[in-house]
Amino acid sequence: MSYEIEKAVLFYMIEGFDSSRLTPDLFSGPDHRIIFQKIRELRKADAAFDMIALSDALSDKVRPPYVSSLGDGVINGEFKETYFRDYVDRLVKLEKERQVKEAVADAIREPDFLPEIKKILADYEPDEVRDVGDFSMATRAGELRSFIESRRGSKLWGHDLKSLPVLAATLNGIREIIVLAAKAKTGKSTLALQIASDVHGQGVPVLYFDFENGPLNLMARELSRKMQLSFEEIYSPTKDQATYAEGGILRLRENKHFSIITDRKLTIEKIRGFVGQVKRATGREDVLIVIDSLQKLPMENLRERRAAVDFWLRGFEELKSDDPGLTIILISELSREGGKPKESGDIEYTGHFLLELQTNRSEEEMNEMGDDGIRKLFINSARDVQAPGGPLRLEADFRYWTFREMGGPE
Repeated sequence: MSYEIEKAVLFYMIEGFDSSRLTPDLFSGPDHRIIFQKIRELRKADAAFDMIALSDALSDKVRPPYVSSLGDGVINGEFKETYFRDYVDRLVKLEKERQVKEAVADAIREPDFLPEIKKILADYEPDEVRDVGDFSMATRAGELRSFIESRRGSKLWGHDLKSLPVLAATLNGIREIIVLAAKAKTGKSTLALQIASDVHGQGVPVLYFDFENGPLNLMARELSRKMQLSFEEIYSPTKDQATYAEGGILRLRENKHFSIITDRKLTIEKIRGFVGQVKRATGREDVLIVIDSLQKLPMENLRERRAAVDFWLRGFEELKSDDPGLTIILISELSREGGKPKESGDIEYTGHFLLELQTNRSEEEMNEMGDDGIRKLFINSARDVQAPGGPLRLEADFRYWTFREMGGPE
């Protein structure tokens, strides 16, 4: 079975689907490893190729008829992303089983092998069917009681915001999956960074995945907001300003569990790994994830951007479903036509809350009179709280990269 899975995966790779989770050592057949490497080389070179071109490129290493047989038996010859993902998952699972068996075989040679074997098995969860009774309402009623009691004892169901208390109260806390949508240069990254910083200040670890601004630029904005220093003052060569800025940098050095990550080969599995690391480091179960932005996530080999965005959205939904302690903020660009999120797909259905940040003035008014700094934050959808009739009014001060509330909803 594993050999046929490998052939199917290689076939789908030729068709252009994402294979970032795979490595050459996952393939047991030497021909498969050669084919895998050649596909990766051609993809990296942005070369357009098909089965025939791949066969020609490998003519001196792999028999052409074998290359052309990779698609044999692939679900009636029909190409579907769901089948590809299933094959990849099974291939990775087989490799995981092999690694565990090898690790146990090595560990058992040591005199005191039991602790090491326990550690290996604790990290490995074999695919097995549990007793269906484990999932019954009767069995899990106690969990529900604890869940309700934890919310009864809290002012908010999610994280509070000291800098934006009206927003926190309106959403009953920063929680679940929040989609923050806005057009370019409106301040969505600035607002998300401020929310993340505020939540982190309450002891919650933050994973900020940045594909827009660069880590050092975001840190400079954080320094500006915390110290109320403009960039001109931060970069000033005068001794007093430099000393003051240095004090702010020392404060940022305390943010050991606020991570700004730029990874052009990011996957959902990598995000799971980062979450596990910060949980172990902090001993906390609640983690805030910020994605800046959804449309800039790695989409290698996913030819249709809408399908690629939906692929990521399903991943985030699974993350949240598997781990209730996560809060996820997805920053999304708005299209100029109709004010909908770009490549919207399932964005509106994924978010527990859909927030839209708008400027106070139209583009024509801004061209004529300039930006007045006023922003309107519309809560376009909310699943378990009543959205206010009008928007929240915020004042953006980009000199210090900060937002301030201007009272309650209109």
